[in-house]
Amino acid sequence: MITAEDILRCMLEEAILAPDVDPSADDELLNLGLDSMALMQWMIIAEQRFGIVMQPEDLALEHIRTARAMAQRLEYRATQLNI
Repeated sequence: MITAEDILRCMLEEAILAPDVDPSADDELLNLGLDSMALMQWMIIAEQRFGIVMQPEDLALEHIRTARAMAQRLEYRATQLNI
């Protein structure tokens, strides 16, 4: 199971988010520095780290707004792939 904490830890380790932020699962990631370039990096890292290929529809604002929303979407993709 992929959790919001997994997402945040990965984003901090990979410098997707600035190291000086202390985000929670429901913080707005766009307010914490997530931009379009960081989002593209995130797609690659998510595939490498979690083995899940994200689709364009996974990048809808509702799925990337918070770490919790991202985790839920990745879990959805994982169930489609039977991971």
